[in-house]
Amino acid sequence: MPHVFSTLATNMGYTEWLPPPDGGALPVEGRTIHVKGGATVAHKSGSSDVWTPLGFGTQVTDEELEVLEKNSVFQIHKKNGYITVQKKDTAVEKAVADMNRVDKSSPKTEADFPDFIVTIDTPKSSDPHRI
Repeated sequence: MPHVFSTLATNMGYTEWLPPPDGGALPVEGRTIHVKGGATVAHKSGSSDVWTPLGFGTQVTDEELEVLEKNSVFQIHKKNGYITVQKKDTAVEKAVADMNRVDKSSPKTEADFPDFIVTIDTPKSSDPHRI
């Protein structure tokens, strides 16, 4: 079965839109295929362990993959390097090794603020208004 690997920071639901019945103007919502996300987000496992995965894999059927491949948002994520499809089970770390690792919803890190400097103003004893 195919696997979809994601380096997006959040889970995604890709919805299939069907032609409107009876010649209506609006498409009808079909099924939604969920792809696991959570890359670069800290996860707690056990009592005190925290880990930050590089990506997640979701097993899909051949039929679900067909629907995903027709979805425009899935195609954008794939084109931008956040999604890849493997026809066989692969270790997540290997599958996501060359993928884009940071999307706009990823948590910020110190590397995102190289010029940010924090200064602390210490009170002067001669200032009566400072505690």
